Formats: sequence, structure tokens, C-alpha cells
Amino acid sequence: MQDKILIGIGTYKRNEMLSFALENISKLIVPENCTIEVVISDNNLNKEAFSVFNHALSYFPFTLHYSHTPEKSIAAVRNAVLKKALEIDAQYVAFLDDDEYPKPDWILELYKTLTVYSADASTSAPVPIEDGKEQLLPYNVRRRKTGDIRKLCITNSVLFKIEIVKDSNIWFDTSYGLMTGEDIDFFTRAKIAGYKFVWCEKTLIYEHVQKNRESLSWKIDRAFNNGYLTIFIAKKYKANIKSKYFKTVIDICIFSFIYIISFIFPKKYNEKCLIKLFNCFGKLNSFYTEGAYTHYKRND
Repeated sequence: MQDKILIGIGTYKRNEMLSFALENISKLIVPENCTIEVVISDNNLNKEAFSVFNHALSYFPFTLHYSHTPEKSIAAVRNAVLKKALEIDAQYVAFLDDDEYPKPDWILELYKTLTVYSADASTSAPVPIEDGKEQLLPYNVRRRKTGDIRKLCITNSVLFKIEIVKDSNIWFDTSYGLMTGEDIDFFTRAKIAGYKFVWCEKTLIYEHVQKNRESLSWKIDRAFNNGYLTIFIAKKYKANIKSKYFKTVIDICIFSFIYIISFIFPKKYNEKCLIKLFNCFGKLNSFYTEGAYTHYKRND
């Protein structure tokens, strides 16, 4: 019996990048004794990705599905992929983002790694592409070796067994809304349930770094989001909030002082300090606010 792998791509108003991703996915090497199907999970109210889906049907070598998720929630988009996996009786689910594109051996290497190390999920890191050039991954990522145990996975490059959903009833939590971190939460609960994750260093997948993400305003908003997320997750899992609160207040005082004197240094140091300060502001805001922060804006 062949194993069925469902690849899920969540998308929102990035049709050009989605098309490029599908073109590269169409060239994937299929692991032995496996079949591949792909689902586009569209979060746009007007179903803009449907035209990309229709065009891809003309050349796509794998069964291609389209799912529309009007709810403004990244977790809901990912859950639509999980529902499709159960519907078609897939044994494995893979995720990548619509601004990414894989080399032909992406799924092959993830599948081999998962199988060889008897894991429940295998994951890797996308290589950033800025102005057409490959960027170095952080050192702590480059030093990881295939088979290394990972505490967490994220959905920009992962393959996992559907058993996580089917046997343990673990789904993406829609309370995260348009923040981030729904994937961290998903795999945290899977880890607690006893599932094993491993690293795959051979996998190559690339990520377009969009111009707007190079702006200071985007970096500040991302830092605020990440700080907010840290406390959002801590509250959910009932961590020691009081100690985190006092540390956040102290950090704000420290970074505020550093920010004031940072103007005597080059601009990049001033910006780094400002980003760290907004990370602290995000944490502080999360202590007093219920619900998720809206990092990814939806304007439809």
C-alpha cells in the first residue's frame, strides 16, 4: 500500500508567488511507494487564488485541490488542510508557505529523515532570498545535523504524520487569529502528547524576503507581535506570569536607557535597540489584553 502525502499551502493575495511555488512543487521527486496530492487553502474573501488553481490544473502532475477559508485566521487556513488530509485518507501532511518554493528533493529528504529516525515529524529551515541572492541561515540553524531532536516545528517546512490529528485530536488553535504562533502551539501540544520531531539539514527550500519586511515599521510590528505572543502562550500554558512581568518591566527600563544613548552610535544599533524595546512593549501589552494581536492584516 502506498503512503499518501498531502502538501498544504496557505495563501492570501500573493498569486504570483503562489504560482511560482506550484511550478516548483510540480517538479518534486516522489518518494518510493508514495503518492503526492496538493491543496491550496485560500484565506481571501474573494477567492483570488482560484484562478491560480485553475491555471495549475493544466500542467500539474499531482492531484490538486482548492479550499476556501473566509474566516480571518491562519489556524483555520491550516485546519482546512488537515481536514482535507483526513478526507483523502493521507498518512502524512506537509506545509510550506506561499512565498516559498522547494527544490525537487524537498519532500523526498523530509520523508527519508522522518522514516530513518522513526520520527513523527521532520522539519527544516527555508533559505532566505533577498534581491535574488541566497542569504546565510543563522549559525544556530546551520550547526544542526540531520536526525537532531527538535522540541518544536514550524509550518514553513515540515512533514508530519496525520496520526497527530487523527489519534490525538490536535488541531491548530483558531484563538491565535492573525497573530503568529499557531504552529508553535500545535507542535507544543504534539510534543506534550509524546510525538518525536527531528531535523533535516539536507532539505532545501527557499523563501522570498519581501521588500516590506525590510522596513523598520514592519520589523517593529513583528517584534511587538513576537513579544505579545510570548506572554500569550505563557498565559495559555499557565507559566509563572508574575516573574515574566517583572522581568519585562526591568527590560523596558534597560532598553529605554540604551535607546536614548544609542543615538551616539551608528543608526543600525539605534534600530536594533528600538526593535527590542517594542518586543518588550508587546509583552507588557499582552499582560493586560485578552485575545490575539493582529499582525497579519486582512483588508477584504
